[in-house]
Amino acid sequence: MIMIKLSDNKGIALITFYLAIALLVTLGIGFITVGIYEGVFTQRFRNSKIAFYLAEAGADIGIAALRADTLYTGTGYATLGEGGYEISVTTPPANPNWRRVFSTGYYPDNNTASYGYTKRDVELYVQVSPSNGGSRWAMFGNSEIDLNGTIYTDSYDSRNGAYDVTSANSNGDIGTNSIQNAALKLNVTGQTATVKGDLIAGNGGDPNTVISINGSVTPSPVTMTALSAAVTLITPQVPSGATNLGNVTLGEGQSLPLNTGDYYLTGLKTTGGRPSAGQWPTIWANGKITLYVDGNIDVKYFNIFPADPKNVTVKVIGDHDVKLQDANVYGALYAPDSEITLKQSQVWGSVVADEITINGASSIHYDEALSTSGDYILGTTVDVLSWREP
Repeated sequence: MIMIKLSDNKGIALITFYLAIALLVTLGIGFITVGIYEGVFTQRFRNSKIAFYLAEAGADIGIAALRADTLYTGTGYATLGEGGYEISVTTPPANPNWRRVFSTGYYPDNNTASYGYTKRDVELYVQVSPSNGGSRWAMFGNSEIDLNGTIYTDSYDSRNGAYDVTSANSNGDIGTNSIQNAALKLNVTGQTATVKGDLIAGNGGDPNTVISINGSVTPSPVTMTALSAAVTLITPQVPSGATNLGNVTLGEGQSLPLNTGDYYLTGLKTTGGRPSAGQWPTIWANGKITLYVDGNIDVKYFNIFPADPKNVTVKVIGDHDVKLQDANVYGALYAPDSEITLKQSQVWGSVVADEITINGASSIHYDEALSTSGDYILGTTVDVLSWREP
Protein backbone atom coordinates (compact mmCIF):
# COMPACT_ATOMS: atom_id res chain seq x y z
CA MET A 1 0.00 0.00 0.00
CA ILE A 2 1.34 3.38 -1.10
CA MET A 3 1.05 6.18 1.39
CA ILE A 4 0.73 9.82 0.10
CA LYS A 5 2.21 12.32 2.41
CA LEU A 6 0.77 15.78 2.78
CA SER A 7 4.21 17.21 2.07
CA ASP A 8 3.98 15.85 -1.51
CA ASN A 9 1.17 18.47 -2.35
CA LYS A 10 3.25 21.58 -1.82
CA GLY A 11 2.85 22.84 -5.49
CA ILE A 12 -0.95 22.56 -5.69
CA ALA A 13 -1.61 25.65 -3.63
CA LEU A 14 0.81 27.70 -5.73
CA ILE A 15 -0.75 26.49 -9.00
CA THR A 16 -4.20 27.24 -7.68
CA PHE A 17 -3.08 30.73 -6.69
CA TYR A 18 -1.62 31.41 -10.14
CA LEU A 19 -4.75 30.12 -11.83
CA ALA A 20 -6.87 32.41 -9.69
CA ILE A 21 -4.63 35.38 -10.50
CA ALA A 22 -4.80 34.56 -14.22
CA LEU A 23 -8.57 34.34 -14.05
CA LEU A 24 -8.82 37.66 -12.27
CA VAL A 25 -6.45 39.28 -14.77
CA THR A 26 -8.48 37.87 -17.67
CA LEU A 27 -11.71 39.13 -16.16
CA GLY A 28 -10.12 42.51 -15.51
CA ILE A 29 -8.89 42.80 -19.07
CA GLY A 30 -12.36 41.80 -20.26
CA PHE A 31 -14.04 44.42 -18.12
CA ILE A 32 -11.57 47.07 -19.27
CA THR A 33 -12.07 46.09 -22.93
CA VAL A 34 -15.85 46.21 -22.56
CA GLY A 35 -15.55 49.59 -20.83
CA ILE A 36 -13.37 50.94 -23.60
CA TYR A 37 -15.77 49.71 -26.28
CA GLU A 38 -18.75 51.10 -24.38
CA GLY A 39 -16.96 54.43 -24.05
CA VAL A 40 -16.16 54.50 -27.75
CA PHE A 41 -19.72 53.49 -28.61
CA THR A 42 -21.14 56.15 -26.30
CA GLN A 43 -18.88 58.80 -27.82
CA ARG A 44 -19.81 57.77 -31.37
CA PHE A 45 -23.50 57.76 -30.46
CA ARG A 46 -23.17 61.24 -28.91
CA ASN A 47 -21.24 62.59 -31.90
CA SER A 48 -23.78 61.11 -34.29
CA LYS A 49 -26.66 62.70 -32.39
CA ILE A 50 -24.96 66.09 -32.39
CA ALA A 51 -24.29 65.83 -36.14
CA PHE A 52 -27.91 64.85 -36.74
CA TYR A 53 -29.27 67.78 -34.74
CA LEU A 54 -26.92 70.10 -36.65
CA ALA A 55 -28.24 68.70 -39.94
CA GLU A 56 -31.81 69.38 -38.79
CA ALA A 57 -30.83 72.88 -37.70
CA GLY A 58 -29.33 73.47 -41.14
CA ALA A 59 -32.58 72.32 -42.76
CA ASP A 60 -34.55 74.78 -40.60
CA ILE A 61 -32.15 77.57 -41.54
CA GLY A 62 -32.60 76.66 -45.21
CA ILE A 63 -36.39 76.84 -44.91
CA ALA A 64 -36.19 80.24 -43.20
CA ALA A 65 -33.87 81.48 -45.96
CA LEU A 66 -36.33 80.30 -48.63
CA ARG A 67 -39.11 82.26 -46.96
CA ALA A 68 -37.02 85.41 -47.38
CA ASP A 69 -35.68 84.60 -50.85
CA THR A 70 -37.09 81.90 -53.14
CA LEU A 71 -33.85 82.08 -55.16
CA TYR A 72 -31.76 80.92 -52.17
CA THR A 73 -29.39 78.10 -53.22
CA GLY A 74 -27.71 77.15 -49.96
CA THR A 75 -24.87 77.98 -47.61
CA GLY A 76 -21.31 76.74 -47.37
CA TYR A 77 -19.94 75.27 -44.16
CA ALA A 78 -20.90 77.37 -41.13
CA THR A 79 -20.14 76.71 -37.47
CA LEU A 80 -22.93 76.24 -34.94
CA GLY A 81 -22.56 75.12 -31.34
CA GLU A 82 -20.23 72.10 -31.07
CA GLY A 83 -19.96 71.58 -34.82
CA GLY A 84 -21.32 72.98 -38.05
CA TYR A 85 -23.61 72.47 -41.04
CA GLU A 86 -23.75 72.86 -44.80
CA ILE A 87 -26.87 73.47 -46.92
CA SER A 88 -27.58 72.85 -50.60
CA VAL A 89 -30.88 73.94 -52.20
CA THR A 90 -31.80 72.91 -55.73
CA THR A 91 -34.96 73.14 -57.86
CA PRO A 92 -36.14 69.75 -59.20
CA PRO A 93 -37.03 69.78 -62.90
CA ALA A 94 -40.41 68.22 -62.11
CA ASN A 95 -41.80 71.40 -60.50
CA PRO A 96 -40.34 74.92 -60.42
CA ASN A 97 -42.11 75.60 -57.09
CA TRP A 98 -40.39 72.68 -55.35
CA ARG A 99 -37.00 72.82 -53.65
CA ARG A 100 -34.71 69.99 -52.52
CA VAL A 101 -33.09 71.05 -49.26
CA PHE A 102 -30.07 68.86 -48.45
CA SER A 103 -28.44 69.61 -45.12
CA THR A 104 -25.31 67.99 -43.65
CA GLY A 105 -24.37 68.27 -40.00
CA TYR A 106 -20.73 67.85 -38.89
CA TYR A 107 -19.06 67.12 -35.57
CA PRO A 108 -16.67 68.53 -34.44
CA ASP A 109 -16.12 70.17 -37.85
CA ASN A 110 -16.02 69.26 -41.55
CA ASN A 111 -12.41 68.04 -41.46
CA THR A 112 -12.40 64.26 -41.90
CA ALA A 113 -9.07 64.07 -40.04
CA SER A 114 -10.54 65.62 -36.87
CA TYR A 115 -10.80 63.34 -33.81
CA GLY A 116 -14.31 61.90 -33.54
CA TYR A 117 -15.32 63.20 -36.99
CA THR A 118 -18.97 62.40 -37.70
CA LYS A 119 -21.50 63.63 -40.27
CA ARG A 120 -25.23 63.09 -40.80
CA ASP A 121 -27.48 64.12 -43.69
CA VAL A 122 -31.09 65.28 -43.87
CA GLU A 123 -33.04 65.65 -47.13
CA LEU A 124 -36.27 67.61 -47.46
CA TYR A 125 -38.53 68.43 -50.38
CA VAL A 126 -40.53 71.63 -49.87
CA GLN A 127 -42.94 73.74 -51.88
CA VAL A 128 -42.48 77.50 -52.00
CA SER A 129 -45.55 79.68 -52.47
CA PRO A 130 -45.07 83.45 -52.58
CA SER A 131 -47.79 84.99 -50.42
CA ASN A 132 -50.19 87.68 -51.54
CA GLY A 133 -47.95 90.18 -49.76
CA GLY A 134 -47.32 93.87 -50.18
CA SER A 135 -44.00 93.29 -51.89
CA ARG A 136 -45.87 92.49 -55.08
CA TRP A 137 -47.62 95.86 -55.32
CA ALA A 138 -46.97 99.12 -57.10
CA MET A 139 -49.12 100.64 -54.35
CA PHE A 140 -50.85 99.08 -51.37
CA GLY A 141 -52.81 101.05 -48.79
CA ASN A 142 -53.91 99.03 -45.79
CA SER A 143 -56.96 101.19 -45.04
CA GLU A 144 -57.24 103.71 -47.90
CA ILE A 145 -55.84 104.91 -51.23
CA ASP A 146 -56.77 108.33 -52.61
CA LEU A 147 -55.33 109.02 -56.07
CA ASN A 148 -55.91 112.44 -57.60
CA GLY A 149 -54.46 113.73 -60.85
CA THR A 150 -52.70 111.96 -63.68
CA ILE A 151 -51.54 108.62 -62.29
CA TYR A 152 -49.31 106.14 -64.08
CA THR A 153 -48.42 102.63 -62.88
CA ASP A 154 -46.64 99.76 -64.59
CA SER A 155 -43.88 97.28 -63.72
CA TYR A 156 -40.46 96.02 -64.75
CA ASP A 157 -37.74 93.74 -63.36
CA SER A 158 -34.51 95.47 -62.38
CA ARG A 159 -32.70 92.11 -62.57
CA ASN A 160 -33.15 92.37 -66.33
CA GLY A 161 -31.87 95.92 -66.63
CA ALA A 162 -33.01 99.50 -66.16
CA TYR A 163 -36.63 100.62 -66.53
CA ASP A 164 -37.76 101.19 -70.11
CA VAL A 165 -41.27 102.49 -70.70
CA THR A 166 -41.39 100.86 -74.14
CA SER A 167 -40.93 97.37 -72.69
CA ALA A 168 -42.62 97.78 -69.31
CA ASN A 169 -44.84 95.02 -67.91
CA SER A 170 -48.41 95.21 -66.64
CA ASN A 171 -48.01 94.11 -63.00
CA GLY A 172 -48.38 97.58 -61.50
CA ASP A 173 -51.22 96.52 -59.18
CA ILE A 174 -52.94 98.90 -56.76
CA GLY A 175 -54.69 97.36 -53.75
CA THR A 176 -56.14 97.79 -50.28
CA ASN A 177 -57.23 95.62 -47.36
CA SER A 178 -60.30 97.80 -46.88
CA ILE A 179 -63.81 96.72 -47.87
CA GLN A 180 -65.36 100.15 -47.19
CA ASN A 181 -67.10 102.07 -49.95
CA ALA A 182 -64.69 104.15 -52.06
CA ALA A 183 -61.68 102.99 -50.01
CA LEU A 184 -59.71 103.01 -53.27
CA LYS A 185 -60.45 106.25 -55.09
CA LEU A 186 -59.06 107.15 -58.49
CA ASN A 187 -60.01 110.71 -59.45
CA VAL A 188 -58.46 111.53 -62.81
CA THR A 189 -57.95 115.19 -63.62
CA GLY A 190 -56.45 116.73 -66.74
CA GLN A 191 -55.61 113.62 -68.76
CA THR A 192 -56.16 109.89 -68.83
CA ALA A 193 -54.68 107.86 -65.99
CA THR A 194 -52.76 104.72 -66.93
CA VAL A 195 -52.96 101.65 -64.71
CA LYS A 196 -50.95 98.78 -66.19
CA GLY A 197 -52.13 96.41 -63.51
CA ASP A 198 -55.21 95.52 -61.47
CA LEU A 199 -57.25 97.53 -58.97
CA ILE A 200 -57.86 95.23 -56.00
CA ALA A 201 -60.32 95.57 -53.11
CA GLY A 202 -60.00 93.96 -49.70
CA ASN A 203 -60.85 90.34 -49.02
CA GLY A 204 -64.63 89.91 -49.07
CA GLY A 205 -65.28 93.37 -50.49
CA ASP A 206 -67.23 94.22 -53.62
CA PRO A 207 -64.77 95.77 -56.11
CA ASN A 208 -67.60 97.79 -57.66
CA THR A 209 -68.23 99.62 -54.38
CA VAL A 210 -64.77 99.58 -52.77
CA ILE A 211 -63.16 100.99 -55.93
CA SER A 212 -64.33 104.41 -57.13
CA ILE A 213 -63.20 105.74 -60.53
CA ASN A 214 -63.94 109.26 -61.70
CA GLY A 215 -62.44 110.05 -65.08
CA SER A 216 -60.72 108.26 -67.93
CA VAL A 217 -58.45 105.28 -67.25
CA THR A 218 -56.53 103.14 -69.71
CA PRO A 219 -56.65 100.33 -70.42
CA SER A 220 -60.43 100.40 -70.39
CA PRO A 221 -62.07 98.69 -68.72
CA VAL A 222 -59.45 98.36 -66.00
CA THR A 223 -59.42 94.98 -64.26
CA MET A 224 -61.03 95.11 -60.80
CA THR A 225 -61.01 92.23 -58.33
CA ALA A 226 -60.73 91.45 -54.61
CA LEU A 227 -58.07 89.86 -52.45
CA SER A 228 -58.44 86.15 -51.69
CA ALA A 229 -56.83 86.78 -48.29
CA ALA A 230 -55.91 89.88 -46.32
CA VAL A 231 -52.35 91.18 -46.68
CA THR A 232 -50.41 91.17 -43.40
CA LEU A 233 -48.01 94.08 -42.93
CA ILE A 234 -45.11 93.43 -40.56
CA THR A 235 -44.25 96.14 -38.02
CA PRO A 236 -40.65 97.32 -38.57
CA GLN A 237 -38.13 96.53 -35.84
CA VAL A 238 -34.81 98.40 -35.71
CA PRO A 239 -31.92 95.90 -35.65
CA SER A 240 -29.47 96.25 -32.77
CA GLY A 241 -26.54 97.10 -35.03
CA ALA A 242 -28.20 99.97 -36.91
CA THR A 243 -26.13 103.16 -37.27
CA ASN A 244 -27.83 106.14 -35.62
CA LEU A 245 -27.91 109.12 -38.00
CA GLY A 246 -30.31 111.20 -35.89
CA ASN A 247 -32.43 113.84 -37.62
CA VAL A 248 -31.13 114.19 -41.18
CA THR A 249 -31.54 117.49 -43.06
CA LEU A 250 -30.24 117.95 -46.61
CA GLY A 251 -29.99 121.21 -48.54
CA GLU A 252 -29.19 122.18 -52.12
CA GLY A 253 -26.23 120.28 -53.53
CA GLN A 254 -25.90 118.03 -50.47
CA SER A 255 -25.54 114.27 -50.78
CA LEU A 256 -25.64 111.59 -48.10
CA PRO A 257 -23.64 108.54 -49.27
CA LEU A 258 -24.40 105.37 -47.30
CA ASN A 259 -22.56 102.07 -47.47
CA THR A 260 -24.25 98.69 -47.06
CA GLY A 261 -26.02 98.46 -43.71
CA ASP A 262 -28.94 99.48 -41.51
CA TYR A 263 -29.48 103.11 -40.47
CA TYR A 264 -31.74 104.67 -37.83
CA LEU A 265 -33.15 108.17 -38.38
CA THR A 266 -35.39 110.30 -36.17
CA GLY A 267 -36.49 112.36 -39.16
CA LEU A 268 -35.64 113.25 -42.75
CA LYS A 269 -36.23 116.58 -44.48
CA THR A 270 -34.88 118.91 -47.14
CA THR A 271 -34.56 122.69 -47.05
CA GLY A 272 -34.60 125.50 -49.59
CA GLY A 273 -36.42 126.08 -52.86
CA ARG A 274 -36.06 124.32 -56.18
CA PRO A 275 -32.33 123.73 -56.75
CA SER A 276 -30.62 124.01 -60.08
CA ALA A 277 -30.14 120.90 -62.22
CA GLY A 278 -27.85 118.34 -60.63
CA GLN A 279 -28.05 119.99 -57.21
CA TRP A 280 -31.04 118.20 -55.71
CA PRO A 281 -30.49 116.76 -52.21
CA THR A 282 -29.69 113.08 -52.65
CA ILE A 283 -29.28 109.92 -50.62
CA TRP A 284 -26.80 107.70 -52.44
CA ALA A 285 -26.79 103.96 -51.67
CA ASN A 286 -23.33 102.43 -52.09
CA GLY A 287 -24.78 98.96 -51.54
CA LYS A 288 -27.89 97.50 -49.95
CA ILE A 289 -29.26 99.85 -47.28
CA THR A 290 -32.33 100.00 -45.03
CA LEU A 291 -33.42 103.30 -43.47
CA TYR A 292 -35.49 102.96 -40.27
CA VAL A 293 -37.19 106.33 -39.80
CA ASP A 294 -38.89 106.96 -36.46
CA GLY A 295 -40.16 110.43 -37.30
CA ASN A 296 -41.58 112.59 -40.08
CA ILE A 297 -40.32 112.62 -43.66
CA ASP A 298 -40.79 115.91 -45.53
CA VAL A 299 -38.71 116.20 -48.70
CA LYS A 300 -38.91 118.27 -51.90
CA TYR A 301 -36.72 118.15 -55.00
CA PHE A 302 -35.18 115.01 -53.57
CA ASN A 303 -33.52 111.88 -54.97
CA ILE A 304 -32.68 108.39 -53.78
CA PHE A 305 -30.13 106.90 -56.16
CA PRO A 306 -28.66 104.87 -57.88
CA ALA A 307 -31.19 103.13 -60.11
CA ASP A 308 -31.51 99.81 -58.26
CA PRO A 309 -34.70 99.54 -56.15
CA LYS A 310 -33.51 96.25 -54.62
CA ASN A 311 -30.81 98.14 -52.73
CA VAL A 312 -32.99 100.63 -50.83
CA THR A 313 -35.79 100.12 -48.32
CA VAL A 314 -37.25 102.99 -46.28
CA LYS A 315 -39.19 101.71 -43.26
CA VAL A 316 -41.22 104.19 -41.23
CA ILE A 317 -41.78 103.21 -37.59
CA GLY A 318 -45.09 104.28 -36.05
CA ASP A 319 -47.58 106.91 -37.19
CA HIS A 320 -45.77 109.81 -38.85
CA ASP A 321 -46.24 112.21 -41.77
CA VAL A 322 -44.45 111.02 -44.89
CA LYS A 323 -44.48 113.63 -47.67
CA LEU A 324 -42.54 113.55 -50.92
CA GLN A 325 -42.87 116.30 -53.52
CA ASP A 326 -40.98 116.42 -56.81
CA ALA A 327 -38.99 113.38 -55.73
CA ASN A 328 -37.28 110.58 -57.64
CA VAL A 329 -36.99 107.45 -55.50
CA TYR A 330 -35.45 104.10 -56.43
CA GLY A 331 -36.50 101.75 -53.65
CA ALA A 332 -39.32 100.44 -51.50
CA LEU A 333 -41.25 102.88 -49.32
CA TYR A 334 -42.88 101.06 -46.39
CA ALA A 335 -44.96 102.80 -43.70
CA PRO A 336 -47.55 100.34 -42.33
CA ASP A 337 -48.86 102.76 -39.67
CA SER A 338 -48.46 106.06 -41.54
CA GLU A 339 -49.86 107.96 -44.49
CA ILE A 340 -47.59 108.46 -47.48
CA THR A 341 -48.34 111.52 -49.62
CA LEU A 342 -46.75 111.87 -53.04
CA LYS A 343 -46.94 114.93 -55.29
CA GLN A 344 -45.35 115.24 -58.71
CA SER A 345 -43.05 112.32 -57.87
CA GLN A 346 -41.76 109.10 -59.39
CA VAL A 347 -41.00 105.85 -57.57
CA TRP A 348 -39.21 102.91 -59.11
CA GLY A 349 -39.95 100.18 -56.61
CA SER A 350 -43.03 99.96 -54.39
CA VAL A 351 -45.16 102.09 -52.04
CA VAL A 352 -46.87 100.38 -49.09
CA ALA A 353 -48.54 102.26 -46.23
CA ASP A 354 -51.61 102.43 -44.04
CA GLU A 355 -52.91 105.23 -46.28
CA ILE A 356 -51.63 106.54 -49.61
CA THR A 357 -52.52 109.92 -51.11
CA ILE A 358 -51.22 111.04 -54.49
CA ASN A 359 -51.73 114.48 -55.95
CA GLY A 360 -50.65 115.71 -59.37
CA ALA A 361 -48.85 113.77 -62.04
CA SER A 362 -47.05 110.89 -60.30
CA SER A 363 -45.75 107.53 -61.49
CA ILE A 364 -45.08 104.25 -59.71
CA HIS A 365 -42.99 101.72 -61.63
CA TYR A 366 -43.18 98.53 -59.60
CA ASP A 367 -39.94 96.54 -59.53
CA GLU A 368 -40.89 92.86 -59.75
CA ALA A 369 -37.54 91.92 -58.20
CA LEU A 370 -38.94 93.10 -54.84
CA SER A 371 -41.32 90.13 -54.76
CA THR A 372 -38.41 87.91 -53.67
CA SER A 373 -36.13 90.36 -51.87
CA GLY A 374 -38.51 92.23 -49.58
CA ASP A 375 -38.50 91.32 -45.87
CA TYR A 376 -41.19 93.76 -44.73
CA ILE A 377 -44.32 91.93 -45.89
CA LEU A 378 -45.73 88.53 -45.00
CA GLY A 379 -43.16 86.41 -46.77
CA THR A 380 -43.10 83.29 -48.86
CA THR A 381 -44.88 80.21 -47.52
CA VAL A 382 -42.69 77.10 -47.41
CA ASP A 383 -44.51 73.76 -46.93
CA VAL A 384 -42.53 70.58 -46.20
CA LEU A 385 -43.58 67.80 -48.60
CA SER A 386 -41.19 65.06 -47.42
CA TRP A 387 -38.37 64.43 -44.97
CA ARG A 388 -35.85 61.64 -44.79
CA GLU A 389 -32.37 60.74 -43.64
CA PRO A 390 -30.53 59.31 -46.66
